[in-house]
Amino acid sequence: MDFVKVKDHEHLIRNTKSNCILNTNKAEYDEYITRRKLKKSEKNKVENLERDLSTLRNEITEIKDMLRSLVNGN
Repeated sequence: MDFVKVKDHEHLIRNTKSNCILNTNKAEYDEYITRRKLKKSEKNKVENLERDLSTLRNEITEIKDMLRSLVNGN
């Protein structure tokens, strides 16, 4: 593969065949991966909380229905 440096960017190179740009700075890449994992973890936490809230709402609705049945004598 042939690479050329990107003008005015020390850690960027361009693949001449695919025209894609690559970052050669390992530290920046590691920081990116860490941020991506953190964002995914936070997203999973939010999804879990939303699922738990939905479950609680359903259970409360069921309890209310049961109480109404008891009060009405059904």
